[in-house]
Amino acid sequence: MKMICLDNKIFCLENNSIGGTSNSDTIFHYQQKENLVTTSFSKGNVRFGNLIALHKGEHLEMIY
Repeated sequence: MKMICLDNKIFCLENNSIGGTSNSDTIFHYQQKENLVTTSFSKGNVRFGNLIALHKGEHLEMIY
């Protein structure tokens, strides 16, 4: 399966789990180099956050 490139993509949430900090105002900026994906996010209820993930097939394994 071909890996989807997330480099320079921007996403926002449609909804979140109960008690989640992010909301629909939170903006996620993705960067990708090969299978390493990093994300910075802010706005809404979040001042600033980072995620790091490995792109494995059809899913991301994230650490945050």
